Amino acid sequence: MDDEVRQRRRVTAKMLQEERNAKTEYDLARIQIERLQSNMNVPAPIPKRQTTPPPAEPPDMVRNVVGSSAAAGSAEFHIYRNNKRKEENRQRYFEYKDKKQELEDAYNREVQAKKEREEAKTAKKRNKRLRRKERLKGAKKAFQKRPRKSKNSDEEEEESDSNESNGSSDESGEKEADTEKKDETAEKDEKHESTEPTTTSETADSAAEAADSSSKVASDE
Repeated sequence: MDDEVRQRRRVTAKMLQEERNAKTEYDLARIQIERLQSNMNVPAPIPKRQTTPPPAEPPDMVRNVVGSSAAAGSAEFHIYRNNKRKEENRQRYFEYKDKKQELEDAYNREVQAKKEREEAKTAKKRNKRLRRKERLKGAKKAFQKRPRKSKNSDEEEEESDSNESNGSSDESGEKEADTEKKDETAEKDEKHESTEPTTTSETADSAAEAADSSSKVASDE
């Protein structure tokens, strides 16, 4: 047991000496990292978070209560200065504690307000979803309560639709036949009109030729 303690003390002293020999912060960090890498199985020491300890409570009875006046001696002045320092530290600690408490209260109020805003927003969306579900349920119930049509009525509707489509097709066919007949008569009239002026022009040409021939015969005689 004593040998283990001595060995541990030697290692600790060696480590401390190496850290003291470090010239810069970089060398110190390098030494510590190399030490941790050489002993990977050993857990790394994690220092605890430092907290400011509360000051000592003031004594119930203060002796030699004197001030830094001219009548006070040299010994009483040092007692007064120590008491004053302790009281200032105590007051400073109370101020720090009050400020920290105020910051925590402000943070908690902000978190609570944000939480209430988010809850109100989620409640609004939840109510909207519920109203939409209720509307869908009402529409579904109304659709289910609506009287359904029988198969016979469906067949009758299909027959009436087919009859209407057939009648409309017949009417469209008749209209197309009438338009075709009208087109044919119009074409015949146009042909007849085009032939008449040609015949009259031919008769006029023949009459002119006959008159020319008669005039030539008369001149010859």
